Amino acid sequence: DYFGLIPEFMNVRFADKKRGWIVGSVAKSDAETKEEVVVDSLILHTVDGGETWQKVVAPTDKKELYSVDFIDETGWIVGDEGLILKTEDDGQTWVKQNSGTTLSLFNVDFRDKKFGVAVGSKGTILRTENGGQTWETVKSSATKALLRVNFINDKSGWIVGNDG
Repeated sequence: DYFGLIPEFMNVRFADKKRGWIVGSVAKSDAETKEEVVVDSLILHTVDGGETWQKVVAPTDKKELYSVDFIDETGWIVGDEGLILKTEDDGQTWVKQNSGTTLSLFNVDFRDKKFGVAVGSKGTILRTENGGQTWETVKSSATKALLRVNFINDKSGWIVGNDG
């Protein structure tokens, strides 16, 4: 707790031994409700194996960022309200992608720079085959939050979430 602000780290991902990312948010406690309120998105980057970390400006604010994934210098971040951010310059600049949903996205996994899957609230599954230029909804019987996705190749993957 630093001047009433609380950093919340949600995910860490290293692209190699030196370059890594942490995503999350900065929150403060609401005096009336005693609940934490997100006041800023949080992206941290290291180029020295975690010895030092630098804050990166995100093209969004007041959104929780839940997951980050990288393939070489290309990366994606997912978060609240269907937020998807993409970088193609090792995180120097981030741009929003159109996810087509306003539901929270909790995890993202890319097999290469084109094929990726994101999962989230209420059984949401999104997939892309063009690096996120377009995202399509995948039909599923899941209705609870899906929290993690991991593909071992372009056809085989697993998703886990609430209620088993």
